[in-house]
Formats: sequence, structure tokens, C-alpha cells
Amino acid sequence: MTETAFPDATPEARVPFQSVDIRPCYSTTFANLTLSDLDRIEPEWEELTTRGDFSDPFFQPYWFRAFMETFHGGKPAPFVLVREGDELKGILPFMRSRRFWGRFPARSLMSLSGIHSCRFDFICESHNKDKIAEAAWRALEDDTSWTVIEAHGVPEGGGFEALMRHADRNGYLVARWPTLLSPYLNVPAGAKDGLQNCPARYRKDRNRVKSKLKKLREHGEVSFEVLEHFDEEFFQEFLRLEGAGWKGRAGGAIRCDDTIVDFYRRMLTRADAKKHVRMCALKLNGKRIAMELSLVSNNRCYSPKITYEEELSKFGPGQVMALLAIQDLADRGIEKYDQLGPRARYKALWSCDVRPHANCFIFRPNLIGTAYYLLATRVAPMLRRAKHRRYGDPQNLGEESA
Repeated sequence: MTETAFPDATPEARVPFQSVDIRPCYSTTFANLTLSDLDRIEPEWEELTTRGDFSDPFFQPYWFRAFMETFHGGKPAPFVLVREGDELKGILPFMRSRRFWGRFPARSLMSLSGIHSCRFDFICESHNKDKIAEAAWRALEDDTSWTVIEAHGVPEGGGFEALMRHADRNGYLVARWPTLLSPYLNVPAGAKDGLQNCPARYRKDRNRVKSKLKKLREHGEVSFEVLEHFDEEFFQEFLRLEGAGWKGRAGGAIRCDDTIVDFYRRMLTRADAKKHVRMCALKLNGKRIAMELSLVSNNRCYSPKITYEEELSKFGPGQVMALLAIQDLADRGIEKYDQLGPRARYKALWSCDVRPHANCFIFRPNLIGTAYYLLATRVAPMLRRAKHRRYGDPQNLGEESA
């Protein structure tokens, strides 16, 4: 093991790291990176996302940079980098915390993500994923500064699960806490009927949406707008419309927090430079009555944020917008529409399939780590089951006919 500094890191970011050789070709760096360091590795990071199932916007450098600049206050953050020679094979961004689950005292390494991140994973090359994960784990195992590692919103079958398997094999305690079942639709690209892959059991519901579209047209000209670039005026109108509804009254709208506004503006501006931005709106007589902030990458569309005019809710403007948006995606040759977030009835009309996510944990097998492991695997599941028995599971839609 050697101790040195991250190559070319700024002075305030220079911290010791561990170099671990799993095979002669793999070496691992665990060090604090600054925003300047991210600029330096951005090209190879972007190239890495093309060599695995990590083309989602949430795995791109611009997403993490915007997060660091806003939610992380621009401070350096610990990253695990795995290389084969000079070629980047894996990257895992963290931030440090003195809390576990945000409540209990603990020395934690947390995923560099939050509730606006949609999903998180260990970004690595698909080829030799297991060996790359092993290299990353050895560096984490040698670092004694943490008791708990938390990764939030990890998709099933991703790189972080491979990392957990190595932790488990080495006597560490691991746990998965199921969270989101994110709906998505395989869009029939180029098809005249963009809805042909939507679930048959909700056909009557979609017909009702079509009827609402006809009623809406009785009140004026209805049009569907698509902007394939970031537009500040559109963004401001989205914030106003979302803030005027129930999210604004509950304090959950984007504009209720200047940091969140700053994050979305920075992220969308940088995504625009990569031609990933898609802003959509349903318009009635030229006025936007439903709006969507979405991103397109690798011929897939991701929809993290939508809003609509609640005074027109009897016309279902959000669902009418989804109806027109899916057909527009089919016309443009987009192959997938990922609605993100939890499974819900209004999404089930359009999406047959779901992608399971979980919060993943690795606990050091000492007294504190074992106590938190038991909390996560024994106590918390009992509380969740009791809550679902009383209030129901919001993601369990049952088998009822719509």
C-alpha cells in the first residue's frame, strides 16, 4: 500500500488514498476531488458511461457537478476511481456524513445524491464488472474512516450490488431496503400508434383521456410544444405553475428552495450543452397548462418533473400531455419513456414495466455497525409492514380494473 495525493489535485483536496492491485491491470484511487478535478476527468467519465448500462443523465458528470455545486456547497467530495493502466473503468462518488439514515450518530459514507437525483450507482464498465467492483471494494475496506456506507436509489442489477457482494464475502454486513418501482414504457419507435405497447388493462382509462382531450378542444386551440434546448422563460413558467399548486402549498415545489432551483438550472444548462434537454408543454389557446422537464440520452427519455394547471384538473391536463408526449416520442424514434419516481396509478396507464430500486447499505462488523444492521434488517421492516397494513402500500396497485 502506498500513500500519495490524487494526481494534479488542488492543495486543499490532497488527502491520502489507497492503491490496491487486485490484478496487475487494476489500481484504485480513493481521494477527495474538487470541481476542478471533475473538469479534468469529465471526458473519460463520459466515455465510461458508454461502456455499460449507465447512459442515464443521472450518471453523467454534469449531474454530479451540479449536485456538488449546490447541495454539497462546492466542497471536495470523496471518489473511488478504478483504472486499468490509464483508462478509467469505474467511478463511485460519495460524501461524508456523521449520521446514519440522517438520524443516528455514525461515521457514514453516503452516495453523492439526494431526493432529486432519481437514481445512483457504481458507474463501471460492464465487461469485468465483478473484478472492477472488487478493486473498488478493497480501497473502501482499507479506509477505516467509515462505519456505514449508504447508497440511495440503486437500480436492481447495477454495479453497486456487485460491490456489496464483495463486502459480504469479506465478512461485512449488507442490507437492501426496497424503495421505488419506477415505471417505464418501451416506446414503439416510428409507429403510427405510439400507445400500442401501453398496458391493455388500462385501455378504458386511456380512452377517457382521449375524451378529455376532445372536451379540451371545445374550449379552444390545443397544441403540444417541444423545446429541445434549455429555455429560461420556460423554466421560470414551470416554477410558477408548480409553485401555484399543491406542491407549492405543501412546501415541496422546486421554487420553495433556492438551492433546488439553482441545482435544476445548473443541471439543465449543462445537459443542454450535451443536447440532452427536452422541455414539453400542453397549450390551450397559447397558454401552457401542463409542463414537463425531461432529458433525452441514448435514445431514451427520462421525466423527472411534471406540473399542470390545477384549475383545469377536470380535463386531466397532465394525462393529456402524457398522451401527446408518448406519441411525439414514437414519431421522433425515441425507444424508451422512463417516468421515474414511484409507481402510481396515473403512470400505470402508460407503462407496463417497472425498474426496482433500493437503498443499499454496507456495515462494518463492529458493535455500532452490527446495531445499525439489525435496525435496518429487523426493526425497520417491521415498522414498514405495520405502516402498510394500516395505510396501504402506495406502490401496490392491485389487480383492480381501472
